[in-house]
Amino acid sequence: MRIEAEGDYVMVHTRERSYLVRLRLQDLETRLGERFLRVHRSHLVNLDHVKLFEHNDDVRLVWS
Repeated sequence: MRIEAEGDYVMVHTRERSYLVRLRLQDLETRLGERFLRVHRSHLVNLDHVKLFEHNDDVRLVWS
C-alpha cells in the first residue's frame, strides 16, 4: 500500500483499487504511526510491503 498527496486529499493505493480520502498527508502520517514511512514529500509507503531498502546515490525501495 502506498499513499499519495492530492492537494488537501490523499489517494490511498491498494492492490485492488485506489481511494480518495479527505485528509492531508501530514494528518494521515501522524495517525498511521511508524508502519508508514514518508519516502517523498508527497508519498507514504507501508513498510509491511517493502522487501528491501537500498541506499546508494539513488535511494530505491523494492516492493513485495
